[in-house]
Amino acid sequence: MLAGLLLEFDVIVSSALLSLGALSFQRLIDALVKCENRQVRAIQEVTIHANLVENTLLQALSQGEKGGDCVSTHGHGRSF
Repeated sequence: MLAGLLLEFDVIVSSALLSLGALSFQRLIDALVKCENRQVRAIQEVTIHANLVENTLLQALSQGEKGGDCVSTHGHGRSF
Protein backbone atom coordinates (compact mmCIF):
# COMPACT_ATOMS: atom_id res chain seq x y z
CA MET A 1 0.00 0.00 0.00
CA LEU A 2 2.85 2.46 0.74
CA ALA A 3 4.92 1.55 -2.34
CA GLY A 4 3.55 4.32 -4.56
CA LEU A 5 4.14 7.20 -2.18
CA LEU A 6 6.39 10.13 -3.03
CA LEU A 7 9.81 10.48 -1.40
CA GLU A 8 8.38 13.15 0.91
CA PHE A 9 6.63 10.33 2.81
CA ASP A 10 9.70 8.11 3.26
CA VAL A 11 9.68 8.78 7.00
CA ILE A 12 6.23 7.16 7.23
CA VAL A 13 7.26 4.21 5.08
CA SER A 14 10.38 3.67 7.20
CA SER A 15 8.38 3.90 10.42
CA ALA A 16 5.86 1.34 9.14
CA LEU A 17 8.66 -1.03 8.15
CA LEU A 18 10.29 -0.71 11.59
CA SER A 19 7.04 -1.25 13.46
CA LEU A 20 7.03 -4.48 15.48
CA GLY A 21 3.33 -5.07 15.06
CA ALA A 22 0.81 -4.59 12.29
CA LEU A 23 -0.37 -1.01 11.84
CA SER A 24 -4.03 -0.29 11.30
CA PHE A 25 -5.14 1.36 8.09
CA GLN A 26 -6.46 4.35 10.05
CA ARG A 27 -3.17 4.80 11.88
CA LEU A 28 -1.28 4.89 8.55
CA ILE A 29 -3.75 7.40 7.12
CA ASP A 30 -3.43 9.60 10.22
CA ALA A 31 0.37 9.53 9.99
CA LEU A 32 0.31 10.38 6.26
CA VAL A 33 -2.09 13.29 6.80
CA LYS A 34 0.04 14.68 9.66
CA CYS A 35 3.17 14.38 7.53
CA GLU A 36 1.49 16.17 4.63
CA ASN A 37 0.22 18.95 6.91
CA ARG A 38 3.74 19.51 8.25
CA GLN A 39 5.07 19.77 4.70
CA VAL A 40 2.40 22.32 3.77
CA ARG A 41 3.17 24.43 6.87
CA ALA A 42 6.89 24.33 6.07
CA ILE A 43 6.25 25.59 2.53
CA GLN A 44 3.99 28.38 3.81
CA GLU A 45 6.61 29.50 6.33
CA VAL A 46 9.29 29.66 3.63
CA THR A 47 6.96 31.73 1.44
CA ILE A 48 6.21 34.15 4.29
CA HIS A 49 9.92 34.60 5.06
CA ALA A 50 10.75 35.09 1.38
CA ASN A 51 8.06 37.77 1.06
CA LEU A 52 9.35 39.52 4.18
CA VAL A 53 12.90 39.61 2.84
CA GLU A 54 11.75 40.75 -0.58
CA ASN A 55 9.58 43.54 0.86
CA THR A 56 12.40 44.68 3.15
CA LEU A 57 14.82 44.75 0.23
CA LEU A 58 12.37 46.68 -1.95
CA GLN A 59 11.83 49.23 0.84
CA ALA A 60 15.58 49.65 1.30
CA LEU A 61 16.09 50.15 -2.42
CA SER A 62 13.20 52.61 -2.55
CA GLN A 63 14.68 54.65 0.29
CA GLY A 64 18.04 54.67 -1.50
CA GLU A 65 16.42 56.13 -4.62
CA LYS A 66 14.86 58.88 -2.49
CA GLY A 67 18.23 59.86 -1.10
CA GLY A 68 18.11 57.83 2.11
CA ASP A 69 21.12 55.76 3.08
CA CYS A 70 20.38 52.05 3.48
CA VAL A 71 23.89 51.12 4.53
CA SER A 72 26.53 53.54 5.60
CA THR A 73 30.25 52.90 5.48
CA HIS A 74 30.83 55.74 7.98
CA GLY A 75 32.52 57.96 5.39
CA HIS A 76 34.66 55.21 3.85
CA GLY A 77 33.92 54.14 0.30
CA ARG A 78 30.45 53.89 -1.17
CA SER A 79 27.03 53.88 0.44
CA PHE A 80 24.45 51.38 -0.73
